[in-house]
Amino acid sequence: MNNIMAVGNPCTLLDGRPEGCYIDIKDDGVFLLININNPSPKEINAMQDNKPFKIKMTRIDGILIFTVKFDGLNWMDAPFNASLCKNFSVVNIPESNQGLSLIVGCVDYSDQVIKSLRLIGLGHDFSTKMIKEIMIEEQWSDEFDESDYYYKLNKVYAKYTTNEIVKMSKDYFNLHID
Repeated sequence: MNNIMAVGNPCTLLDGRPEGCYIDIKDDGVFLLININNPSPKEINAMQDNKPFKIKMTRIDGILIFTVKFDGLNWMDAPFNASLCKNFSVVNIPESNQGLSLIVGCVDYSDQVIKSLRLIGLGHDFSTKMIKEIMIEEQWSDEFDESDYYYKLNKVYAKYTTNEIVKMSKDYFNLHID
């Protein structure tokens, strides 16, 4: 099987996950994967280069949630816990003039084929805050309780909509395209 991230190749990072928006952190980068059943041309186009992009993050009741917005699409949420990443590794805070690289992939849920890829350089301040949030001990502790995590996550989703979570987010990065 071809493990190279390229348009037209299968996405092995999703490993059968349901439709949704996922953040994954591996040795080779930070990945934002949007798993959509038969994505429309509008959805694929919105996630490609030269389109505006926004990402926010907040912690609600101990759950770290990223929200993302692509040109002309609704906000999407991506809860994150490092203990759920298969190949998670410690991420170092970048130098003062650097930020994290975010690889964005639109994946067709029906066949797990990558429909678009994009590389976004996140700003230093957002990258630093992101790393600090990710590296909080409860995110990657040996004592992580997956069922408790999903119980808390479901309580958050029962209480707040994605748009309400967006409004609660104070840390953000906007990529403006002129």
